[in-house]
Amino acid sequence: MSGVSPFLSYSTHENGATNNTLLLAKFIHERGLRRFRAFLDCIVKAEFEVPLGVQFSQQTRHSHSVPDGAIYQEPFKLLVETKLGPSNDIEQLLNHTRGMSREPGIKYLLWLLPDRVSLELETSAREQISKVDKAVRFAAVTFEDILEAARNEQCCPSHDEELQQRIDEYEEFCNSKQLLRRSGVWMRAVGCSETLSINRSYRLYFDQCRGFSPHDFVGAYGEKAVRGIGRVNRVVRCYEVNGSLENVTDSTDRPVSLNTEERDRILAAIRDARRDCGYSMIERHQFFLFDDWADANFPKKTKHPLRGAKFFNLTDYMSKDTVDSRATANIATDLSKCNWE
Repeated sequence: MSGVSPFLSYSTHENGATNNTLLLAKFIHERGLRRFRAFLDCIVKAEFEVPLGVQFSQQTRHSHSVPDGAIYQEPFKLLVETKLGPSNDIEQLLNHTRGMSREPGIKYLLWLLPDRVSLELETSAREQISKVDKAVRFAAVTFEDILEAARNEQCCPSHDEELQQRIDEYEEFCNSKQLLRRSGVWMRAVGCSETLSINRSYRLYFDQCRGFSPHDFVGAYGEKAVRGIGRVNRVVRCYEVNGSLENVTDSTDRPVSLNTEERDRILAAIRDARRDCGYSMIERHQFFLFDDWADANFPKKTKHPLRGAKFFNLTDYMSKDTVDSRATANIATDLSKCNWE
């Protein structure tokens, strides 16, 4: 993604992830309380009611009088505890609950993690939190939940291009820190308008070295549709010097070797990208090598083009059996019967 992102991609550990999540929430809040309510409602699910903003009432009885009118705001607090690794320890959640126990109003406590916790653990945490303070309402959410809530139409309507860009930048940050778990049934759609013939000919996709969430399929997007699908076999990083590939590693920068066929495909893609697209290809790039490719026509029905990358859960468009078969041609055929926004 070009341009300057307000999200700190260089941040590490829980503080950076929490800071950027709160920054996204701030951007949404600046769009108005109605949108911010929709964002929080989607995160904490329908069982919670989120009172936000100044409220107006008439003839509301108080303990000793009935004023003609009132303007008031109900106390509200939401705490976030972020864990980037697996965790069964809820003592920190209980400590947060104890800290809020004497505060008035409606109180929420969110446990933010990359992976969804088990129902048993979430239920146990909720029960123990309730024993400390019944007024504290608890939910365990993932970074994927945050993105889904932000992209809710009531939170971010399609005409709000600036907020959509902010959400895309937050998603890129989450991808760079491996905070989104998207293997198995996930396809990542990426812009390939200028390189589509190269992607098809050499069964690969390339971009600058950056973080990404695990996924099994890449969708090559161009001219308002996903035009082809590749099944990812491996990801390697390297650069070319005088017809040879140097500094060849996997996506975690561990040295790996390539067979002759893989090396030839990458070199040919670098050559054609320079000749046909004007790309310098001097910097180190990462190459997603496909073991299979299939043409497709999976159109975007809304007017705005794809921004950055977009993940699709393929089971939203076809049967789980079709996805599990990993038959790229069949997946492409089923996707070509659908469209997306």
